[in-house]
Amino acid sequence: MSIALPNGAFIGKPFKIVHSDPRSRDLAVTKIKEAQETYSLKSRCFLESTGIYHIPLLCFLRDKGFDCSVINPIITKNSTNINIRKLHNDKFDSKKAALVGLNVSLKTSIIPEDS
Repeated sequence: MSIALPNGAFIGKPFKIVHSDPRSRDLAVTKIKEAQETYSLKSRCFLESTGIYHIPLLCFLRDKGFDCSVINPIITKNSTNINIRKLHNDKFDSKKAALVGLNVSLKTSIIPEDS
């Protein structure tokens, strides 16, 4: 997870959320809420579609009251030119997704109903 401000600056370092670890999920919620309070901004969460693996975290964040959207990985890959090298790792990818989420014309995937 990475947290980006509207000006494209990042808050802190990216960190890993383990969807099966309640402490990890709660830490993510705490960091998002701290950023909201510190910068007086409403958060928007963007998760890259990863088959079904993003769904537990998506549901958890939605249950906590966050505005969540799902991004197609092709959009994430094609929408940013952060680095000319073919760098690919979770930390770098989370930064790319955060920056893509700042784009007001971003097309997100349809999120299925809770049922």
